[in-house]
Amino acid sequence: ALHGAESMLSALLDIARLEGGNMQPNRQSYPLHDLLRDLELQFKSIASQRNIQFHVHDAPFWIDTDPQWIRRIVQNFVSNALRYTAKGRVLLGVLRSSERPGHIRIGVWDTGPGIAEEQRIKLFQEFERCGHTSPWGEQGLGLGLAIVQRMTSLLDYPVHVYSTQGKGSCFILEVPIVAPPKTVTAPVQVAPLKTKAYRILCLDNDETILEGMSTLLTKWGYQVFKAREPQQA
Repeated sequence: ALHGAESMLSALLDIARLEGGNMQPNRQSYPLHDLLRDLELQFKSIASQRNIQFHVHDAPFWIDTDPQWIRRIVQNFVSNALRYTAKGRVLLGVLRSSERPGHIRIGVWDTGPGIAEEQRIKLFQEFERCGHTSPWGEQGLGLGLAIVQRMTSLLDYPVHVYSTQGKGSCFILEVPIVAPPKTVTAPVQVAPLKTKAYRILCLDNDETILEGMSTLLTKWGYQVFKAREPQQA
């Protein structure tokens, strides 16, 4: 309960900073492949545990974005999709925008319960959820999409939500593309990590995020310990 209150306070502080102009995006050219690859690593384990097909369609685009913000936005879409999908699949993919030249559409599709029209209207408000209970016993704070709305507004990224009850939902984000760098620096050869020397504690009350980050950090060579409450640490 204490950790849940701390998470809520942190999210509310983020909303206040975004509204007050104290958080601004650090825009730069960023390879979309890096985002898609990391999200695939982060979420494929939890999807497999739930017998949900998780597909990521890679794309070679470079985008104009804040890497940390775009990760948080799309991570929220995928996390919500896995939270409310009991069976079927979740797809993370990319399409060219037919309405906005020079933009792509990053989309997350799921076969969850869908969202009623009256819920979609207020979906990005604080403490609003989709009106469904997670089949996996997870309960979000109802603040993630409120933060997403403020971030996408500052980035000038239109967000579209499509849903059919009983069939699933789709969250789409329109993002500007940029030309790839003319020269790409050769990757620096880094010595393998001595995993015994690097131990990380992952603490999060969201089981999906916790499992995903644990998987990603393990892939990077760290020894990971997980906890949902500070008392478990």
